[in-house]
Amino acid sequence: EEGRLKRLNGQNPAGSIDTHRRDSRLVTKDQFIDLVNWQLSVHALTQQTAAQISLSPALVAVRLEPETQPDQEDVSRDQLDRWMTSLVEALATSERAVRERDDLIWILRPHCRSHDIETFHDYLVNHLRSEHPHDQNPLRVQTKGYLLDKNVSPKDDAELLQARLLSDIAEQADKP
Repeated sequence: EEGRLKRLNGQNPAGSIDTHRRDSRLVTKDQFIDLVNWQLSVHALTQQTAAQISLSPALVAVRLEPETQPDQEDVSRDQLDRWMTSLVEALATSERAVRERDDLIWILRPHCRSHDIETFHDYLVNHLRSEHPHDQNPLRVQTKGYLLDKNVSPKDDAELLQARLLSDIAEQADKP
């Protein structure tokens, strides 16, 4: 499973994949954690001027799950892979992502406003529905994110924020 996710994320431990053709929007998990932590450190250093800037980076979790039943057995890996590939293709070239599980991808968006995460969710839903209109069991797109702005504590790091977002998504999934 770990090897399959490495392949999907474009990692090349065996040298069998041409790295020049790899989609630059997908990075390794370690690279992604470093990018988020770097954004947090930039924020901490520029808090004084950040109040004047209306845009902040955002950490976004996107989870795909069956729309009708929450049981993952109803969704094939092939369907999740197709939807995740379409999702990555929908990202801007300035965004970076890592696929942590079959159903979960983390996205770092460099410039967002407070309402942009909801707008991004709507964009992804519309994009994925238009890319996969004939799937018998469409997937539900769950999106949760944080702006890496003045509301993030200087003690927060990427892994802590990811844990919080996963908890928020789990709570969101439990709601009818």
